[in-house]
Amino acid sequence: MRKTILFFIFFILNSLYYSQSGNNCNLEFSYTSDSIVSKQNDFLLEVKNTGDHSLKIFKHLSVANFQIFDIQKYNSETKRFEDIGYKMKDIQFLPNMRRDFFALKKNRFHVFKIKVEDLIYHARNRIDNGYYRFRIFFEYIDAGSCSFSTNYLYYRNIL
Repeated sequence: MRKTILFFIFFILNSLYYSQSGNNCNLEFSYTSDSIVSKQNDFLLEVKNTGDHSLKIFKHLSVANFQIFDIQKYNSETKRFEDIGYKMKDIQFLPNMRRDFFALKKNRFHVFKIKVEDLIYHARNRIDNGYYRFRIFFEYIDAGSCSFSTNYLYYRNIL
């Protein structure tokens, strides 16, 4: 019982500390991807530690750390992209604490590789044949509420 109470006290104090600390993101993000992507393409996210100390970050990222949003389909009649009405899904992912982290030293970077096919998985029921564009949102709350979003990526879906 004491362990449970101590755990909750520690959890609450830790939550209060991070909620009071503001946006103290010590990570810088950049990405590499063809602007026209296919299911076989990889999305490469480079994360650089800009802080003064090493940071513990994931060794591998799950697709759950990424969300596609602002999905638009090309209308050949109007010659414009139109919103398909897809809302981002809030996906939670908890890492395996004993092996999924490593220390990223200051001024060093790490590259994460994610398949585009995995990124569009949650929107698969809304994407039929056609030419689309979308953006990718990435949030890394374990390092001080860091977030990042891409410019538009273009995707042709052929069923």
